[in-house]
Amino acid sequence: MAEIIVDQSHCNYHLCLWFESQGGVILFRDAGRVTRGGKGTQRKLLHLFESTGLPIPDVVAILKGNLYLVEIDSLTFKAITSLGIYDKNKSLILKYVNGVSEMPHVSKMRVTFCKVGVTDLTRRSYFQVLEHGFDYIYFDAPRSVKYVDFH
Repeated sequence: MAEIIVDQSHCNYHLCLWFESQGGVILFRDAGRVTRGGKGTQRKLLHLFESTGLPIPDVVAILKGNLYLVEIDSLTFKAITSLGIYDKNKSLILKYVNGVSEMPHVSKMRVTFCKVGVTDLTRRSYFQVLEHGFDYIYFDAPRSVKYVDFH
């Protein structure tokens, strides 16, 4: 049997499935291998990020009244800057999403890092993300999403 590689595409796909299994809705996903464009909310959110010069997140979802912006990466330091930019632009992003989304109003935004690869909470990346006040997602096995809420 072939070994499952928990790369960025695997994380993106299974993280979106996880959000949906929890009752969430995916508003945007940057699958990497396909065009980012799309239709509807996907296109509108891409426009927000491109027109304002904000980094483009890998996943944007709504779950339990919260907007989630997720950066998926193998290296924490590559994502920390983007996560901080999202956090500083929280009001702009929430206002825009509430204006273009057909979903119920969201008033809170969660900025989250997802670690590529199979890992656990003893990794340095976990502590780096938490010290900045962001949530952390990791895979303890292929297809097995774990979410750590900082708040």
